[in-house]
Amino acid sequence: MYMPSLGFCGLLALLLHGLAHGLEKLAAQTLATRLPSAPASVRPLRPAAQGRRQGEWDEQVCRVERVARVVLVLAVSAAYGRLTWERNGAWRDYESLFSAAAAVCPQSAKVQYNLAHMQTGKGDMDAAAAHYRQALLIHPAYYQALANLASLLSRAGRRGEATELYERAISAQPSLGEAYYNLGFNLQSSGDSRSALPYMSTAARLQPDSADIAHGHANALQASGHLTDALALYRRSVALDPAFASAYNNIAACLLALAAASPVSASSNMLQALHQARAAYRHGPSSLPCPPPPFFWSSADPPQQHLS
Repeated sequence: MYMPSLGFCGLLALLLHGLAHGLEKLAAQTLATRLPSAPASVRPLRPAAQGRRQGEWDEQVCRVERVARVVLVLAVSAAYGRLTWERNGAWRDYESLFSAAAAVCPQSAKVQYNLAHMQTGKGDMDAAAAHYRQALLIHPAYYQALANLASLLSRAGRRGEATELYERAISAQPSLGEAYYNLGFNLQSSGDSRSALPYMSTAARLQPDSADIAHGHANALQASGHLTDALALYRRSVALDPAFASAYNNIAACLLALAAASPVSASSNMLQALHQARAAYRHGPSSLPCPPPPFFWSSADPPQQHLS
């Protein structure tokens, strides 16, 4: 934005320098023509008189040059002052800035994306969706616009449309695990956990250090009945993010489900479940309705272990 102004100022400096030099020559020529020629019978001026006359010429040339420079500087300052005043209105807030940018660059997908992002922040999802669609008309493979529009539609319950957009997002960024995770999450939210599993698996392979992706993959496995594999991934997600409250809570849910399915290891799994439930409450108490209740053992049960 500032480079054109910098270039303009450089050209203006060269112009002023050239203009001042031209005015100096013009003034010298004008003054020389206005001086009367001396008659042949008159003796030439002494060197001292010639020096005074030359000094007068130089002084007048300098005055003309100074006046020209002041006039040009004032004119340029006035022009830039007016432009600054007009641009200040556009920089008043994000809406004014992006609206002005859209007026100047109506075919810019980035400008339309910024307008959509701004409308999302204001809560106007219909306007945001319209700007995302406009950005995609300009740039059909714009990943961020595809993913954000799909997210808006998914939250609005239009998951079929969201699925199509997430598929286009994968085509735009086939090596980005997040793109596969988004599609898998949308399918799982639609109740189709089995179809979500391949996308979650690909996402975990492409981004193995993402706690959110590991957690989402575990959710799909748990919903599909693969409790042992889900438990391993929930534990991986808390290893990647030790403060992941939902993952602790889901570890506890998996352990309780395994305890119900296998009476042999029920006691051990229930103790581990209690530990994980308390960890979930410690890391995210606001996400749980109440503290996990204590376990009470009968005389036939193993002794209660101390849990911090």
